[in-house]
Amino acid sequence: MRNRNLIESVSKAIEGLVFGLKYERNIKIQAFIAIIVIILSIVLNFDSTDKLLIIMWCGD
Repeated sequence: MRNRNLIESVSKAIEGLVFGLKYERNIKIQAFIAIIVIILSIVLNFDSTDKLLIIMWCGD
């Protein structure tokens, strides 16, 4: 039963993310900036701790 609830929760979260990316302007902007920041951290060769912190910050 617990796995079923987890799967449903993840499914609803993904649906919400897709909905937000389709219809919400601010979420599109935030996602774009987050992707740019992550790519720049890789290109500029940040150390692993900094990359982890950036990824955590972008997910917030």
